[in-house]
Amino acid sequence: MNSKTIVAALSTAALLALASCKDKDYTAHPPTWKGFRIERNGKVVSGREVFAGGDSMRVTAVQDQKGRYINSTYYTWTLTCQVRDTKGGLTDSTLTKQYRTNYDGIDNSDPRHTFAIPQHAEGRATVSFSATYNYSSDGVQVWDGSIVGGNTGYSGTIHSTSALLSGDAKGSFSFNIQ
Repeated sequence: MNSKTIVAALSTAALLALASCKDKDYTAHPPTWKGFRIERNGKVVSGREVFAGGDSMRVTAVQDQKGRYINSTYYTWTLTCQVRDTKGGLTDSTLTKQYRTNYDGIDNSDPRHTFAIPQHAEGRATVSFSATYNYSSDGVQVWDGSIVGGNTGYSGTIHSTSALLSGDAKGSFSFNIQ
């Protein structure tokens, strides 16, 4: 084989190798969401379920697609309701739980929290969820990670937004307490 043939063969092989390479996409983004899954005393229920004071309510924010290239994550869960006081009046009650995790490194499972509905609570109540995601890469900008329609069995809505360095998600649903 002459040197021109060898050079041509090597050049062709190099071009094929380069052509088959794809740049890996390192763009970060928050999860997309289906909505909330609600459990009352260990049983999955709809958002129309009527709760009572003392009930256990486990709420899961269900991801449709996982986020990507997320470093630290801060979650906040809040339950707001009214509780009948000893004089028969209603007072506002707010229960809040905050925690932090490393989404990509430790836990990218669906975030969840369990509330104990306060004794003597009644009326309309709201559970709110928020998340802040710090990216380990550049983020996609001006993005809404909500899923519209086709989410039978989930309550409420959760919307994600994203910027260059971080993203967030906010959602809520309301329910009745007797």
